[in-house]
Amino acid sequence: FTALTPAQLNLLSPTAGAGADVTDITTDQAAALTPVQAKGLSSAFIRGLTTVDVAMLTPEAISAISPKAFAGVVANLAGSLTGTLGTSIGGLTVDNGIGVTSAQLAALTSTQVSAIGANFVYLSPDAMASLTKSNIAGLNVANTTSEQIAALKPAQIQLLPTGAVASLTSEDGIAV
Repeated sequence: FTALTPAQLNLLSPTAGAGADVTDITTDQAAALTPVQAKGLSSAFIRGLTTVDVAMLTPEAISAISPKAFAGVVANLAGSLTGTLGTSIGGLTVDNGIGVTSAQLAALTSTQVSAIGANFVYLSPDAMASLTKSNIAGLNVANTTSEQIAALKPAQIQLLPTGAVASLTSEDGIAV
């Protein structure tokens, strides 16, 4: 599997039942996905991954996914809010969420930021600085750590959704 190029992997259909497809990938194969492979994957391929597959990706593979393709996986997983997904995207874990890059987070819409839900705690505080004027409204501060809140810039704090600032405490690293 690791010998396959991104171009070869992108030939897999993103939907089940269309011949060889992304859903045929095993968790062992998802775990073995290299950063070089991940970097070249299409949005369609990424959208075909299951939450279990995403959970198996290494932080390095997550980091290598292009921001556009990463937005695709967030849109896909957030758009299928069923079963184990609840109201947040599944797949990001304490082990691989740290691999989400600032560029990936900046490429998300506020709806996609909101869809990260409780899994937001797995993202690095450094990634917080990349939240933009257009997507920070999707941030639920209840799904963040004090280290993540402390990493926000003053201009970002001013853009937090109504009521979010009221829920901050001195333990969040911000003088309130």
